[in-house]
Amino acid sequence: MCLKGKVMIITGSGRGIGKACAIDAASEGAKVVIAEISEEMGSSVVNEIKEIGGEADFVQTDVSNLVELSAAIKFAAERYGRLDIILSNAAIVINKLAHEHTEADWESLMAVNAKSYFFGAIYAIEQFRKQGGGGVILNTASIDALQGDYALSLYSMAKGAIAQLTRCIAVEYARENIRVLSVSPGVTRTEMQMAVINESADPERRLKERNVRIPAGRMVEPYEIAKVVSFLASDAASGMTGTMVAVDLGLSSSWDFPSEATKT
Repeated sequence: MCLKGKVMIITGSGRGIGKACAIDAASEGAKVVIAEISEEMGSSVVNEIKEIGGEADFVQTDVSNLVELSAAIKFAAERYGRLDIILSNAAIVINKLAHEHTEADWESLMAVNAKSYFFGAIYAIEQFRKQGGGGVILNTASIDALQGDYALSLYSMAKGAIAQLTRCIAVEYARENIRVLSVSPGVTRTEMQMAVINESADPERRLKERNVRIPAGRMVEPYEIAKVVSFLASDAASGMTGTMVAVDLGLSSSWDFPSEATKT
């Protein structure tokens, strides 16, 4: 149990990657706080964790609201007496070409996908310092922080900002034993991903088109990302900070697989 006794808060953990990370962290001994905007989904994850003998709490949190984000982190520290790990994972996706975006798109996406990561890190650092230093900040980035993607310019820009934020605060706080890392998932079999596929005119073809882009020929499973996150959060990864780890089955290393822009 590599996270035994650790206290971890995860934003956007009601489904998909965040949910998988919460369940895996709990199975590794962490006390997990689910910071999720959906009460139904957040409470469901807590129940699943308790069913496997884990310890978890739910705090309804709109991460774009800094008062709520700060309160969630404060709750985790007060509930368990300390905070050891924060995983900023909440995100929204807006599929549009660059010229189609509005200012409202910018404000809503950046508030969730960038602002909450920056201030989540700051609030966690403040708590780590109160405890005497030490702690882990994890950020969910994306392979879209590493390469261009069709109709995802705003989303990709935010993910690129997260990658750079990870590097900068890792350097700034390394001497305080605060480690900062980001995970970059590839195309992942989440509820959102499968909903897009199943809502298409030809789901079977759409699935094949997604998989052909990936060298391994399949999507990443959420639990595969969760296993990497639990490792990075653990003391076993004490030598790692400022690093972005791709969990993408080779997608970010490839160059000759068809892109969304070239599909017919």
